[in-house]
Amino acid sequence: PEHDETLTTQNNLALNYQYLGKFEESCNLLEQVLEIQLSIFGPQNPSTLTTQNNLALNFLHLGDYEKSSNLFNKALEIQISILGFEHSNTLKTQCNLAASLLHEQKFEESLKLFEQVLETQKSTIGIQHPDYLTTQHSIALVFQNQQKYEQSSNLLEQVLETQKLILGAQHPLTLKIQHNLALNYQYLGEFEESCKLFEQVLEAQKLILGIHNPATLATQSNLALNYQYLGEFEESSKLFEQLLDFQLLMLGPQHPSVLTTQFNIALNYQQLEKYEESSKLFKYIIEVEKSTLGPQHPSVLTTQFNIALNYQQLEKYEESSKLFKYIIEVEKSTLGPQHPS
Repeated sequence: PEHDETLTTQNNLALNYQYLGKFEESCNLLEQVLEIQLSIFGPQNPSTLTTQNNLALNFLHLGDYEKSSNLFNKALEIQISILGFEHSNTLKTQCNLAASLLHEQKFEESLKLFEQVLETQKSTIGIQHPDYLTTQHSIALVFQNQQKYEQSSNLLEQVLETQKLILGAQHPLTLKIQHNLALNYQYLGEFEESCKLFEQVLEAQKLILGIHNPATLATQSNLALNYQYLGEFEESSKLFEQLLDFQLLMLGPQHPSVLTTQFNIALNYQQLEKYEESSKLFKYIIEVEKSTLGPQHPSVLTTQFNIALNYQQLEKYEESSKLFKYIIEVEKSTLGPQHPS
């Protein structure tokens, strides 16, 4: 098993699993390969470092950010000592470590690393290189996560302008930047501006990526939310209902994203005074949430609260009161009597 060809085959199989999104299987293989490579070649061998980075990437995809960061950090220290700060492999690992730290919500550490990379890229590859623009985009995402939406938007607007010139307006990376800029506008309450951008992105994504692509569905969901915030409930419902059909097909009825979409449809029905239809959807959501989250989960209580509101509008005051009393009792026992809820 320790023969070079065997390791190469295992490594390639692990990479295939990674490309297919089978990250657990990929991890299992890469951990075996890494253990052998460390004992035969040592930690500074290029093959060992490649395996270590691929394993870290898998942990990043699996949401195990602590493991991911630890592995990237080890690889980075070795790469700096062997290859130097300015080598493309060093910069790539540094960006991956920064991304992992961003997911760990270590925003300042992440930002510091991305800014170091950006400074190096500025002098080595130039400000119009796709890698430089990707790093700028990543910094804008750190600002977004820090709720510094103005700073994030300013940077994204710069990147978007350059990206359109270099890659074109319909390139997936250009659309990704546009999507994040639209999100910032949404967070800032600039819903008209946000809608305008999301509509452009959605139209392009449908043509390029297809209607079932996760990126397309995410844009459709955000556009529907904007319409909801603007009080355009019919338009919002229409988009959410289309989205729900795709999500049920691809994710199944109990997926959290499906429940979120159903909840938003039910909210729209409530605003459109379709209280019976709204309640029917809310009741379905509660049944699923109770089995997956438990009867006293805040999401379950929020859904029950909305049913109680619907009963109130339907003049079913006894049923509404009964639900409100139940919610108050649960909240008192779980959150305490002084809680704002």
